[in-house]
Amino acid sequence: MIYQPQGERPAVAEFLAKAAATGRTAWFRVGEWTLDFDGRPFDAAAALPPGLKPVAAADVVRQVIAHLQAAGIEPQTPCTPHGGAVFPASMMPKPAGQCRLLDGTRILASGEKEVTGDPIQQTLTIRGHPVTFDAVGVAAVRLYPAGRVEAMAAGGLRRFQAADLNIELPQPADLALWRDAVGQWHGVLQGWTGPVPAALIAITSDWLRVAVPVPLAN
Repeated sequence: MIYQPQGERPAVAEFLAKAAATGRTAWFRVGEWTLDFDGRPFDAAAALPPGLKPVAAADVVRQVIAHLQAAGIEPQTPCTPHGGAVFPASMMPKPAGQCRLLDGTRILASGEKEVTGDPIQQTLTIRGHPVTFDAVGVAAVRLYPAGRVEAMAAGGLRRFQAADLNIELPQPADLALWRDAVGQWHGVLQGWTGPVPAALIAITSDWLRVAVPVPLAN
């Protein structure tokens, strides 16, 4: 979204036109654009893509949400307003739900009952590909466009299932796995004292062990 572009340089319009030509981005504009950075008249209708027409500030959020719903984008867990005596008001995520990062990573969090984490037994559908977690507290996964797992992490993981990666553990483990630039797996185990489980060695022998952080004293 471009917000109140009045006084912007024409190069901004050139960038928006190039980006719109890819067909992968939806654009919304709030505010008129009749003057450029130097105060000269600017014809936004001629310089901007045809679909980038001004939208009232009161309507733009509704239109963005409608566009995402029409595209089948699954909503993230909503936040709630939160303010404090010395901090400015902000939006706080709920203690259980999911979010999506810009790189495509999907994160599940569950902590409504226990601050250390509640069970996560859930199957996600990411671009048509099912991914199943049996974990505790937090879990995350990122897929390549074709559905292969690029990276995953979870607390208290017992089971993970995706198109090309299946993990069954006899005891829960805090772990992370990712592929490097040539597709090789690497992993981290946190707080694990015994031998690396056979199910994990079958994926990669490159496991880094890290200790559980020492809690801060009250």
